[in-house]
Amino acid sequence: MVTLTQDPNNPDRLTLTATVTVYLDKLLLTTLSEEVTSTIREQAIKDLRSNTTVKKAIAKAATEKLLTMLGAGES
Repeated sequence: MVTLTQDPNNPDRLTLTATVTVYLDKLLLTTLSEEVTSTIREQAIKDLRSNTTVKKAIAKAATEKLLTMLGAGES
């Protein structure tokens, strides 16, 4: 689908919007899913091992969860 709309801020300008639908074979989706999963897993491992911000966020979340489990969490 293609749509042309006039820019509300500039009457001399048009905006072209195109919607594209792609149909993928189930096998391709499975392969793509595996590649995406693998990429996400690799990046997560890298972040867990090296990213200080991620390490701090995990430590904070783990501490809060443990405190809650022990009945000492914030209410």
